[in-house]
Order: sequence, then structure tokens, then C-alpha cells
Amino acid sequence: MRLKLIWALLATILLAGDPSRGQIFYVHLFVEELGFDGAIFTKLHTQKEWEALFADRAEGFIALFGPKLGEEKRALLESEHFQERIAPHLLAFARHYAKDRPATPVCIGDEE
Repeated sequence: MRLKLIWALLATILLAGDPSRGQIFYVHLFVEELGFDGAIFTKLHTQKEWEALFADRAEGFIALFGPKLGEEKRALLESEHFQERIAPHLLAFARHYAKDRPATPVCIGDEE
């Protein structure tokens, strides 16, 4: 019984996004094309608004930010890789620093 509980807890942790990883993804994948740093990006919406944007395979996020991205990044947004490996962390980053949260990220590499 304990082993099942440990596995369930581990799976939950692994499936949940990590704000630090999301910040890295944002800086390396999106900051240049979107034109604003992570602090501005995360403060665009509240936690609930970010959750809504990432609902249904991030349809709202893709509709809002996809047109501002190049063809290669738009293709990434539609990929399973984005959905499974990037979106959970990007959402965690956006929610952690959302405009209804007091924290502001310091994004190294996006101050250009």
C-alpha cells in the first residue's frame, strides 16, 4: 500500500510543472520572438487566466501568442513535445509569477 502511495505521489510531482523549468523554456524559446522578458510575460494574466489559456491543449495560449511567433515555433506549439514536455512547466512559470501573485521573476538572458 505504501509503495502505491509513493508511486502516486512521485507521478503527481513529475507530471506537475516546475516554474524554474518553465522560466528556462520561456527564455530560450519565446523571449526573443515575443519581445518581452519573463517578468512582463507572466504579469499579463492572473493565475486563473493562465490556466484558461493552457486548457484544452493550450488552445488559448496558441491563439494568443502563436501569431507573434515564427513558423518553427508555431509548429512547436502544435507538437506533442510541447504539450507533454514544455506546456506544464510554462504554465507553472506563468502561474507562479502571475499578476495576482507578488513574486516577479528575474530572467537571466532576457534583458537584451
